[in-house]
Amino acid sequence: MSIYTVENFLDIEKANSFHNMITGIPDHWWSIAVHPANMMSEIKFYVDMNINANMEYHQSKQFALNTYYNGHFAYHMHRDINNHYNNCYCGICKIKEHFKSDEIKSKLSNIVGETVVDYGFNFVSKYIEGDFLSMHDDNGNGDYAFIYQLTKEWNPTHGGLLHFCENNMVTRTESPQFNTMTIFKINNSMPLDHFVSNVTGRGARYAYTGWFNVNK
Repeated sequence: MSIYTVENFLDIEKANSFHNMITGIPDHWWSIAVHPANMMSEIKFYVDMNINANMEYHQSKQFALNTYYNGHFAYHMHRDINNHYNNCYCGICKIKEHFKSDEIKSKLSNIVGETVVDYGFNFVSKYIEGDFLSMHDDNGNGDYAFIYQLTKEWNPTHGGLLHFCENNMVTRTESPQFNTMTIFKINNSMPLDHFVSNVTGRGARYAYTGWFNVNK
């Protein structure tokens, strides 16, 4: 398995700044991404639309949970809405812009030993009680996946752990340690299964996640 874990990935001042930005995001800036939702690929619900009274949301969540319990790919998580205007300079956009910089591309290139050329889809996530991401392999999303942890003092007994598997057996586990970057190679011929365990505690697990491609 080509998995790289780098502690203290960013300068601590920068990491603390990003942590404060993310934990300070108001609730209405988050969407709840549910997959699958009544046979649809994904539905995003917005936290500020009285989610507790939204029947479609509860039906979609239950459908995703049933899919999860039956051993198929499913997730329920909070993500940034990704509808920011051009030149937006909010905390989320600052993080995304920093990771697109030549400095970070160079750092990632040195870690994997290949030249990073561009990024695929990326997003900020928040896992709270009841959120999960079931087993999957990321094939087709890019050459490498990355997860940068923005949570401080996470209790690993509350779930939210990144597990890597082979033959349905957990072979490696990464706890969401603050300012730690985990990178792994996506090999379409030898898929690397992984999942994020169900969050059971009352805290929030924050991360910046995405994919990048390297020079062939």
